Amino acid sequence: MLASLAPTGLRPGGVFCSDAMSSEQRAALAAGLRAGEAMVRAKTMELGYRINGWSINYRGANFGDDYLLRAAVAMDQIYIVEADEALYPSARLDSCGEVLDGHHRYRIRFEPDGLPPVGAFWSITLYFAQGFLVPNAIDRWSIGDRSPGLKAAADGTLDILVQHEPPDEGRDHWLPAPREPFMLIMRLYHPLAPIKRRDWVPPPVVRLEEHGNAGR
Repeated sequence: MLASLAPTGLRPGGVFCSDAMSSEQRAALAAGLRAGEAMVRAKTMELGYRINGWSINYRGANFGDDYLLRAAVAMDQIYIVEADEALYPSARLDSCGEVLDGHHRYRIRFEPDGLPPVGAFWSITLYFAQGFLVPNAIDRWSIGDRSPGLKAAADGTLDILVQHEPPDEGRDHWLPAPREPFMLIMRLYHPLAPIKRRDWVPPPVVRLEEHGNAGR
């Protein structure tokens, strides 16, 4: 693979040498890098299986020769572990295929008996679209089964509220979002058989109506 890239100026050991390149070759190489980055970004939306706005890589770190998948995971989910230890569904889009953006409000609702079937724990972490954690007034970066105050409603459903402003009710269920596009990553540690068989999948990220603040 490395040898095939020699015409670009890349040498064994990762040394890049462009001294002999013409301005046209440099421009073509720069265009190729931009196109490559766009391909990798597009792949982050389709890591293998997409449902309810979530993209799921069931292969974990076993990339084989799928270099595009490897690059996409490195862009959004670097340092993942083997699939038997954890899976990492990610969402940049809502259930209707629109980009997640903190100018809107969203709800993730787990139905009764619909929490992630894991042997360890689960969580949802919110990041800027570029992959960095979002500063917020309550210092809450993620929410999950170990979050204080998180509990099901009387009908057995469990809501996660994702929005910029604090909700009128259910603040223990609130995951603060920035006033710009963002992404979510769900971590499923020690996923059990229903997850592996795809009998259980993450619930949709539903955009709410724009009047008032969400709550339980």
